[in-house]
Amino acid sequence: MSCALHKYVFWWVKGIIMNPKLKCQMDVISHAGENLFWRLKEKDLGDAVVVAVSLRGMLIAAPLANMLGLPLEVLPAHVICHPADLMRSIGSVTIDAIDVEQSVHDIPKDYIMHQVRQMQKSSRNDYAFFYERTRSSSFRYKTVILVDDVVSSKHSIAACFDSVVRQMPLCIVVAARLMTAESVRSISDVADHVIAAEVISDYEIRARYRDCGDVDRQYLKSVFERFSRRHEVAVTSHTPDEFGRADKKKMHSIFREV
Repeated sequence: MSCALHKYVFWWVKGIIMNPKLKCQMDVISHAGENLFWRLKEKDLGDAVVVAVSLRGMLIAAPLANMLGLPLEVLPAHVICHPADLMRSIGSVTIDAIDVEQSVHDIPKDYIMHQVRQMQKSSRNDYAFFYERTRSSSFRYKTVILVDDVVSSKHSIAACFDSVVRQMPLCIVVAARLMTAESVRSISDVADHVIAAEVISDYEIRARYRDCGDVDRQYLKSVFERFSRRHEVAVTSHTPDEFGRADKKKMHSIFREV
């Protein structure tokens, strides 16, 4: 991707900045999105949909969906953290699925049940927030691309996977900016494809994630609503060859409207 194209594809994320820590990560997120875009572009995605599974995942999912000419959906997932190590995920929750690590015998069941209830409530609130004016589409017989910022273990995304599987998709792809080698291996056992812009150690993920800032939910919602109802005009085809012949000037004008 040319330098100019790189700049306008991901320029809109600068409007989401609320924290100086996040501002310094914009270039990193942009390069990661570019990496994921080219690797996804090589695949024959067919009838596919890009699904952001977190607010920070939306930073990457929205421009990816627009560049690939695919619809954008949101499947809010919240991670259950270990009470003694908040950087370790022991499970995840969506509006209709729950996944908890089976080996956490040292954690009180009351804690886990409380977290499940809280996280499920948060997931439902997020879902209602994003789909206030529209409805989510079915994933049946589609290629579903789950996009997140950081995936440190399979449990941080397992609930999303379960939610999607229930809708009988044709294929499931997991794409993230940062993943550990263990998460890539374990998720590869259940997903059809796993794509990570960068595979790093658990220690490095912990160090980088501490510097993550917050994002503006309201701005993300406005971006989501635009992409979800206008994806059909972004690119005329989903196939890589036809995308390569797309009119870049037309695409540029689309991004300027975001």
